[in-house]
Amino acid sequence: PLDKDRPNNGPVSSSFGYPSSVFKVTSRDDGQVYCLRRLDNVRCVSHKIAATVTEQWNNGPLMHHPGISQLYRCFVSQRAVFFLHHYYPGAVTLQQQYLDSDHPSPLPESFIWSVATQLVSALCTVHTNNLACHCPRPNHILCTPDNDNPDRLCMRINSIAILNALEFEVQKPLLDLQCEDVCCLGRVILYIATRTPISLGTAGETLRHCKTFVAQNYGLELHGFTTSLGHMGRCRGSTRWGGR
Repeated sequence: PLDKDRPNNGPVSSSFGYPSSVFKVTSRDDGQVYCLRRLDNVRCVSHKIAATVTEQWNNGPLMHHPGISQLYRCFVSQRAVFFLHHYYPGAVTLQQQYLDSDHPSPLPESFIWSVATQLVSALCTVHTNNLACHCPRPNHILCTPDNDNPDRLCMRINSIAILNALEFEVQKPLLDLQCEDVCCLGRVILYIATRTPISLGTAGETLRHCKTFVAQNYGLELHGFTTSLGHMGRCRGSTRWGGR
């Protein structure tokens, strides 16, 4: 099991709303190691939905983008839905690495820009392929060492396709989901800059304090960037990256 803190080695309640277990597994077909997530008691995902989601995420740009944790297969068995993702040895989440630990605050601006540019590139690829990440969050972003640059961490959006499958029949407009992705990215940047947990329900006053903190401790460009993400996410039809 990869979620070793779960009680009595049983499934735990996940952020997806279902009992969840995560395993490191070895394929009998190719001998490769994968990350397998199991969600129990799921009735809203059929074999057809699982096959459709697998097909959606199994294309070249999404499979090979360095900022996206590849999905290899989604399938249903015994009232559970399974997601087979790429396995990254030694990976920890952004939340575990920087938000649940005692790192000095504030974090270097260069690091925040590195996180931002990597995640923007990943979101841009996902949106260009007419999909949405369904709100990337710090606990669903993996950090792994960069083999070419020991001073840099690679950021990867993890757990992709899970909410695509669970909410497949909700029929929420794609553009709305992509707007939510952009807003969520802004919250992630504010979170790591201020160490303040930020969600959809965060009070407006707290958000204002966070933005003030960024303005006082970081450059104008970073402050403007986080502000613009919020505007892009709220404005329907404005999620085209690059302003065109």
